[in-house]
Order: sequence, then C-alpha cells, then structure tokens
Amino acid sequence: MQLGRLGVWAPMDVMTAAESATFAQQVEGWGYAALWLPESRGRNVLAHSAWLLANTTELIVAPGIANIYARDPMAMANGQRGLNEQSGGRFLLGIGVSHAPTVTGLRGHTYGKPVATMRSYLREMQLAPYLAPEPWASLYDPADMEPGTLLPGELDRMPPHFAKTQEEHPDFSAWRETEFPNHGFHSHLVSDSNLRKNMAVYCGMISFMDAQIGRILDRLDALGLAENTLIVFSTDHGHFLGQHGLTAKGAFHYEDLLRLPFIVRWPGGGVSAGAESASLQSLVDIAPTFLSACGLPVPGIMQGVNQLPVWTGEVLSARNIAITEFRHQPTAVHLRTYIEERYKLTVYRDHDYGELFDLHSDPDERCNLWDDPGSANLRAEMMRKAVNAEIAREPMRLPRIAHA
Repeated sequence: MQLGRLGVWAPMDVMTAAESATFAQQVEGWGYAALWLPESRGRNVLAHSAWLLANTTELIVAPGIANIYARDPMAMANGQRGLNEQSGGRFLLGIGVSHAPTVTGLRGHTYGKPVATMRSYLREMQLAPYLAPEPWASLYDPADMEPGTLLPGELDRMPPHFAKTQEEHPDFSAWRETEFPNHGFHSHLVSDSNLRKNMAVYCGMISFMDAQIGRILDRLDALGLAENTLIVFSTDHGHFLGQHGLTAKGAFHYEDLLRLPFIVRWPGGGVSAGAESASLQSLVDIAPTFLSACGLPVPGIMQGVNQLPVWTGEVLSARNIAITEFRHQPTAVHLRTYIEERYKLTVYRDHDYGELFDLHSDPDERCNLWDDPGSANLRAEMMRKAVNAEIAREPMRLPRIAHA
C-alpha cells in the first residue's frame, strides 16, 4: 500500500453523506493518496469509510483513529477484512484507546490501562474470526499445531485465481461482475505463527462444539429418545488452515474444503455403532433420506438420493458421483466439481482452464492433470460422466401419466 508523501486528515461528521463523498472525490482529484478521518460522535467510522471507498476509485481511506471501545476485536477485524476485500486493498485501519472521559463519560465503559488493553485487543484481532470461550480458547498449544503447506510450483498448473492468493495485494477485479465480493478472493498470506494460533483456537472451537452437541445427546438419553432418534452430524464445507497456501474458504475445490465430517446415529433404525463406509455422500441426500426414514414420499423436485440403505449396511453405495457447485458471480465465478471414487473434475464456466485430480495416486492434490497430454482420455471420460450426472439429477416434478 503506497500512502504517498501527503494525505488529508479531516473531521467529516458535520458533512452530509453527499458532501463527504464529494469531498473525498475532491481529495482524490487533487492528487492526495490517502484520506484520514477520526471516529467522533456522529458516525460509525467503518461504515463511513465504506461510503467513501464506494465513491472513490484510487484513494486510500484510513480511520485515524477507530476507537477500540466502540466495537469488539472480532467486529473490528471483520470490518477491516471486509472493507479491504470490497475496495481492492484501499482501506487502512488505524485503531487507538481514545481518552478516559470519552470512553467512560460518553460510552459508559471502564477505561483500562492503555498499553495492556491495546495489547490484549490486538491479540484478539489476530485470532479473529477464530474465537472460542474459555477454557476451549486455550485448550490447545499453538506450538503443537501443524498447519497445511504450499509446495513450490504446485499452483503453476492451477487456474489463475489460485496463484493470486499468494500476492500481498492481488487484483481480483477480473472475477467481479457485481458490487458483491467473492469469498476467498484476497491475499491468503498469513505468518506461520498466526496460522498456528488460528489452528489452535479452531481446534478449541471444535472441542467446544463437541461438548455442546454432547449436551444434546445426553438430554436425548435422559428423555429416553436416543434409541429412535436419527442424528446426522455434518457441516456445510471444510476449512483451509494453510493447505495449498490457503485460509478459510472460497472457490478452491480441494478435498480440504469438500470432504466433510459425516456421522450418523440411529440405534433403533439399524445403523450399527462404529461401522464405517467409504461411499459417496452429498448434503442434498439428507432430506430425501430423512423422508424415507419417516416413511414419507420424496418429492420429485428433490435431486438427492436415499442413503438409508447405505447407512444401515444393506448396500455399499447409493451414488457413483457427487456434484459441488460454487457461484458468487453471474458468470465470472461459476464452477462445478464432479467427484467419483477415484477421480475429480472441476469445470469453470466460459474458461478453458480446469482441474483434474487422481485421488488415489495424488491424495493431497498437488498435481493438476487438466492440461496433461497423458490424461487427455481421462479428462474426456470425466467430462462425459459430468454431463451424464447433470442429466441424471434433473428433477422429475411429476410422474408421467399419459403417452402424449
């Protein structure tokens, strides 16, 4: 981020929204690189910054300063992250402890020792959004964590948005058609120490969830309902913690994001405790399976399959391919991944690039075979299977009742 030699600091609480936008455009037109604004009494400085960023094209907008007593560390960190993503890296966050009369007299907070309070606040910002209550937040030692890795050159054969995540200030404007940003389309550069801290707290979050779900299961036992209650534990997507140089989530369909925890319990319904299955499952299968378990008809519009015979061990599998979709823009970020037992194909709308992985020989997905001449036949066969999967999942809303 280039701040330039000169910037402008201006209290703009006395201006209307239109006047502040015009003033920011004038500052930009005069050639200044940055506009600094204080957090006073009239406006939320992050919301005001968003307005100024939306009405300029190159100007850096920087709170000078945002009061740490005005919002918790997670809100501050998420605000910083969101404004940076939405503005293409033009937001510079400045924070401070303000003054005791303002914090105590106007805001009604207890004013802490400035250095200690700021140090604690910054630590919590570093961990955001990885926050958990104690004792889970401190349950795991960051030194014991082993974040994922990025091997030299492994992104060279991937679609271009993967490599851009390794830039400090990447330009993802080519992937944005609307005013809404894309998940994950920002820099993923995180220090090893912060990755380990994030991973430790993330593990604490998992343990916290485990304890709370345990409370639900204990209650079912106490009510005598556990035997005939069908329970499925899963989630919507995985999470990157350094794998392939990535953090959190986005349009990066590695197994770290798509392969989910999936646990089923139904003692009275024939689901054996401790049994394992390698069969393909999809979240769209849950609803038709629940309906089938209740003896109810499955509407023809549903695209999932009944997995109950797999869960009870009657059959080995109910589907031979699973589909994952990602669409954050009308056309620019629109992809689908087709996963079978061994191979995995990802197709991007209106683009020649894609992904093809052999999950047996390359389980960590380090070698994209999409452009590999020796894998041309495999790619063609997977494309055929992908088209067939799209045809097969087309819903039949009503059964056919006549010849015509």
